[in-house]
Amino acid sequence: MAWTAIFTKTLTANTDGWGGYTLREWIDGGQFTGTASGNIRINLQASSSSALAITNAYIGLSAGGAGADNYLDFTTTPTQITFDTGNPGKSVAAGVTIQSDPIAFPIDGIADIIISIYTASTSGYRRGGGGGSATDIGFKAANEAATVNVSGYNVSGVATNVIASIEAEIIAPADSRLTQAAVLALAGTEDDARLTQAAVHVLGNSSVPSRMTQAGLMVLNHNIVPSRMTQAGLMVLGGDGDDPRLSQAALLVLARDT
Repeated sequence: MAWTAIFTKTLTANTDGWGGYTLREWIDGGQFTGTASGNIRINLQASSSSALAITNAYIGLSAGGAGADNYLDFTTTPTQITFDTGNPGKSVAAGVTIQSDPIAFPIDGIADIIISIYTASTSGYRRGGGGGSATDIGFKAANEAATVNVSGYNVSGVATNVIASIEAEIIAPADSRLTQAAVLALAGTEDDARLTQAAVHVLGNSSVPSRMTQAGLMVLNHNIVPSRMTQAGLMVLGGDGDDPRLSQAALLVLARDT
């Protein structure tokens, strides 16, 4: 699993004393350097002078609109951010970075988003500078991390951001799992003309499980070189021999008729 940063901000100072507060960070959609169609991860850091204890946190689209703090509203019920494989909160010592679990949340690089964090006990964040138009912070002494429509938030510009970065999971095309090494093994052009365990693993990955039966894997990974693959072996691999997902070219490579 690979990740790439699509939002990054420098944290330059500490902001402490956040026990019992909900902090909402608004991020302009134009600040994203990429998009996310699958999972994202969120990174932030405890103040260098105090611990950070997140009670719960959420992410959602900003409702925008007129009013002093209406841009801090969610459009609908937000998505919960979890930590350490499903926990709603996480506590770390001063100066330590927190990374969320992978979260299924799309980012299109256009819509503004809100990240809302509630800390029940005294906590501190590393933060960016005060003022600005690309990100902004609003806060209130209340447990409203999941609340859709909020009011009474202080938006005095104590900080512009506490989110250090947001990463998007890189989703590789399914056919990229069939590596050049696997193709060479299939064609019998390497010293070991049999399919290695690694090649079988690549072929049998989640993109093609329905056409790689246990029997087919046994045929491929046995002491049978591709040039001696029988028609029966090809039919096992393809399921019924006419599976449209196995092209004629692939069958020819396997049968060494090329």
